Amino acid sequence: MVVIGTSLSLVACTEDPVDDSVVLTEKDRASWSLPLDPYQRPLVDVVASAQDAFIQDCMRDSGVLWKVAPTEREAAVGESWNPVGRKLFSIELASEYGYGNSSEIARSVAAQRAMYEAESANRSLPESAHAVFDRCLADSRDMTNEASGRGSYELAEQLAGVAYGDAKADDDVEAAASRWRGCLREAGVPDLPRSPDQMPPDSIAGLRGSNVDGADASGEDEPVPAEEIRLAVADAACRESVAYASALYEAEWQAQAEAVAARADDLSRYKRQIDDERARAEAYLAEHAADAR
Repeated sequence: MVVIGTSLSLVACTEDPVDDSVVLTEKDRASWSLPLDPYQRPLVDVVASAQDAFIQDCMRDSGVLWKVAPTEREAAVGESWNPVGRKLFSIELASEYGYGNSSEIARSVAAQRAMYEAESANRSLPESAHAVFDRCLADSRDMTNEASGRGSYELAEQLAGVAYGDAKADDDVEAAASRWRGCLREAGVPDLPRSPDQMPPDSIAGLRGSNVDGADASGEDEPVPAEEIRLAVADAACRESVAYASALYEAEWQAQAEAVAARADDLSRYKRQIDDERARAEAYLAEHAADAR
């Protein structure tokens, strides 16, 4: 596997100068931060909050009471996720959630209740409200100029997907996956897959009815089977002890760094559009908050 230092040189020494806005994010395996993160949609998204507020105002002006759960000022990403929605896995998280996870956004009990109540009220609106919603949704996207920023997110997601595939095929990662399988074989799982990314096996996933790998809190609202936790903890420990997690992270970082260098011009252009979109959203929210006072 090529050392990570090479990726930094690659970004700095491409034939065409790289735009100053293309900067590699700081490496942090605990949060699985990667070079394409600045170009992906964040879980705590000011644009989504502004669009929700706009839709509420727009529908109210049309005589429809559309409820939006108030956004908590200190909204944070749930502990099972990194800022751009990449699910994390560690011994500590496995001990708490098994192969499940926290909610994507960490909300207080009151905020969670308000969100559920708003969703329930909106679902009960008459059919005639749907056309109003569609119009207001389109207008909210115009307000933030979302159409211009959407291409950036799509490009980053595509590049990240290719980079992940390349990382899994890396020789060091495949060798570590083989060591991981030998390590976890002692856990006594009859249908142990060939690679950690295929976990959990059906014998474990079937122990509870809900999806153990979804965006909702699949480890908070129901008890996690003891056998699932046992295997998840052993799995996480093996990924560390055989250096699978570190090998995958290094390979994925390298692949993304090369993608950032290769598509620097496109990513720089899209990043400027993203920044404009967020600035519009922040301006609307500031004005909206002032009007509410």
